[in-house]
Amino acid sequence: MHTPVTIIGAGLGTALAAHPDSTARPMRRMITGQGQSTPRAPSGAPTPALVRLSDSTDRRCQGSAPSLRPMDNSTGFGFFTGTYDVVNRWRKDFLDPTEGDDRWEEFPGITRATAHFDGRASFDEIEFPTKGFTGLTLRLYDPAADAWSLYWANERTGVLCPPVVGSFQPDGTGLFHGDDEYRGRTVHVRFVWSEITGTTAHWEQAFSVDEGRTWITNWHMHMTRRED
Repeated sequence: MHTPVTIIGAGLGTALAAHPDSTARPMRRMITGQGQSTPRAPSGAPTPALVRLSDSTDRRCQGSAPSLRPMDNSTGFGFFTGTYDVVNRWRKDFLDPTEGDDRWEEFPGITRATAHFDGRASFDEIEFPTKGFTGLTLRLYDPAADAWSLYWANERTGVLCPPVVGSFQPDGTGLFHGDDEYRGRTVHVRFVWSEITGTTAHWEQAFSVDEGRTWITNWHMHMTRRED
């Protein structure tokens, strides 16, 4: 996988993650599934190479750029189809705002995404081969509210979690919010999808402990679609 150059800031529009060193209860969105055996990749599917993000990419991690095309909110996730190699970059402590390479960890992922309901529903399953867990996200568009709800589930619990909710702006940036706990602290959660192209995407997660006045961005997913 090449080093991302113009990519979007959602991960997968997935959900909160329980950090692997967390002693808190599993967060209701994404958990690592510690203690499980590492899931095997499907037969014949290569494991994505981990790419060191460039210094310029690190600087981009301080914020999200707009998407590269106009976006109709009702079909905002219609682009998200196919198999993507994912370069993940997350803080070792999701609430530690200190910068520096030693505060971050990078690891690969593979996600397989499909669109439904003429682009008004989206589904993907993501695997983290070096972390030992997988999960899936269901995204549904509500025309009455003109809003998307993003629901996460993981293989360990088998429970569909409460959603984060939001929408895509005219510039193509998707913004979604929810609430959760991390290590016993209440956190407000923000997902951002941005810089969407035909072959690339980027998702990011941020936490706030002061009701959204300040944010700590703690996870980026840089996604590149594989050629058919």
